[in-house]
Amino acid sequence: MQSVQTLRVQVRPDVAHNNGELEIDLYGPLTSNPVFLLHGGGQTRHAWSSTGLRLQRAGYCAVAVDLKGHGNSYWDPAGNYTHQSYAQDILRLASHLGSQVKPVLVGASLGGLTSTEAVGMAPERVLSLVLVDISPRLEPQGVSRVINFMTRNVREGFDSLDEVFMAVQSYTPNRHREKNLDSLMKNVRLRGGRYYWHWDPKTLSNSPGHHREDALWDCLAKFSGLHSPLPGVQLRVT
Repeated sequence: MQSVQTLRVQVRPDVAHNNGELEIDLYGPLTSNPVFLLHGGGQTRHAWSSTGLRLQRAGYCAVAVDLKGHGNSYWDPAGNYTHQSYAQDILRLASHLGSQVKPVLVGASLGGLTSTEAVGMAPERVLSLVLVDISPRLEPQGVSRVINFMTRNVREGFDSLDEVFMAVQSYTPNRHREKNLDSLMKNVRLRGGRYYWHWDPKTLSNSPGHHREDALWDCLAKFSGLHSPLPGVQLRVT
């Protein structure tokens, strides 16, 4: 029988907003090597819902995380949304779940940059790393596309969930319209009769384009140096 627990874990006791907590979905009983699923900028842990269930069915424990400034996790009052600060939260989360916990980090876009920083900070505390739709070498065109989508209607909001869906569909043209648009409420909040993206606009102060490629390669080098491949096997980025 599949079970999903929604939990709140305090990683920043010095922050008042939402008690400095990250909100996570735990798929299955916790193990020593859970799969941490980290979403992209402007998304929430729900982006990984189907993946979490599939991993659970396959016998793994998955932990889908709302990164700070996103979903129901805390917003940083100082606007500190560097990739290093996200990574520190993820390492604190792992420590809170147990001293023996060494997660597999699976990160898309912002989650991938966060994961890369985490393995550079503490390579001995991570079992393995999977990067989705991101690499140390960032394509300016792709970065601009993400930023343009995230800044769309960020201040003025939307009149209806139909408008929200149209914005999402313009970014992902192959997405089919659902009969019930209430699922979009996972990504927006209703304030003053208008719908707004549910993430802190200050997160854009440290967009992917601000990161240095060589620093990311250094993080991966630290991790691959600790986790040496088998004799005759080479590490590759594809």
